[in-house]
Parts: sequence; C-alpha cells; structure tokens
Amino acid sequence: MAWNGNTTSTTWTMRSGRCSRVRTTLPGSQVLLAFLFTVPLQTGFGELGDQERASFLVALLGAAVASVLLIAPTAHARVRFPSSGLRRRTMGHLRVAAWLALAGTVALAIAIGAAPAPAVLGTFLR
Repeated sequence: MAWNGNTTSTTWTMRSGRCSRVRTTLPGSQVLLAFLFTVPLQTGFGELGDQERASFLVALLGAAVASVLLIAPTAHARVRFPSSGLRRRTMGHLRVAAWLALAGTVALAIAIGAAPAPAVLGTFLR
C-alpha cells in the first residue's frame, strides 16, 4: 500500500502497533548480551576450542547488533523530533522503523541459535 497522505488513522495505528511490539524483543536481546558478557569470566572458558570460541563470538556479536538495531527505531524517532523540522508521523519513518526491527530480530535469532553452541560442541566433541 503506497502512502498517499490520505491513509486513515486506523491504518497508521495498525502499522505503528506492529512496530511497538518490538519493545518486548529488546529486553530479551539485552539480557542475552549481558549473560554473554559474563561467559569469558567463567573458569572453563579457557578450555574452549576454536569452534566453540567462534560460535561464542557469533552469539556475542549477534546479540550486540540486535540490541543496537532494536534500539535504533527509538533513536530515529527522537532525531525526527519536531525541533529538527522533520515530520514525525510519516510512512517513511514507519518503514525505516520496521526494517530496523526486522534486521534486529534476525540478528537476535542468529545470536539465540549460536549461544548454546559452545556448550553443545564442548559436550559432543570431547
């Protein structure tokens, strides 16, 4: 659906409501990132092999990228504050927020998939 300026407020509410649901994903990515920050402090971390460390790095970077991308729509909205002269409630703004949220969710999925890999690889490869 192309934005023509005559879209009803109901359509805007539906589309912006989808983006606001991302707020529930952000705490999950931040908690995962916090737990991953503590992993190198554990005594057994030095015993991990190269594959296990690589999967840990993928999980850590994925969680970090997910956190940044999921925070970005809020920062984008703040930049578009009325004092900047940019309109806030535009479909372009909503489209950018949706793409950032989608990319953040994909990064989080990668992080969640890679996070248990060091434990699994460590168990089955020894």
